[in-house]
Amino acid sequence: MDSKELYKNAINVLKAMTDLLEMNLKENSGVKEPVEQKTDKPTRKPKTSKKAEKQEEKIIPLAEVRTVLSKKSTAGFTSSVRKLIQLQGVETLTAVNPKKYQFLLRQADKIELFAEITSVLEQQEKKGVSDQFPALFDYHYATSMADLNPDYYESFLRDAKELKLAN
Repeated sequence: MDSKELYKNAINVLKAMTDLLEMNLKENSGVKEPVEQKTDKPTRKPKTSKKAEKQEEKIIPLAEVRTVLSKKSTAGFTSSVRKLIQLQGVETLTAVNPKKYQFLLRQADKIELFAEITSVLEQQEKKGVSDQFPALFDYHYATSMADLNPDYYESFLRDAKELKLAN
């Protein structure tokens, strides 16, 4: 190859890279306009973002949620199941927003911890340390049990047990 062909190939590679970077930038910035192609190549179909795919996958049938919660209830966690549903701002499972089913199932998977946390918080409230609850939830990136990530239940429980009256 002569130097002229090398330059042309390099320019084509750079144009293709620029197109890919522009597509990536627009996908990540939320812009939904198609990317302008500066070459004579056919236009590419925009890829669906992984977040959009995950959101579509997260919608779970009510029957599945009902089955899981029913098993937890029969295992002796009826009051905790009721509290999980009420934390969604409703009284019945059918009134829960379907988009919250995934989060509800994650909470139900750790219902034993949820029940223990609830019990510990009630005990700590009786001891008079409830004024420390907002800081505890804040430390675990939540405002209440309703939005506490189930992945943080164990560390939240540990910290809740350690609350003491200020001197």
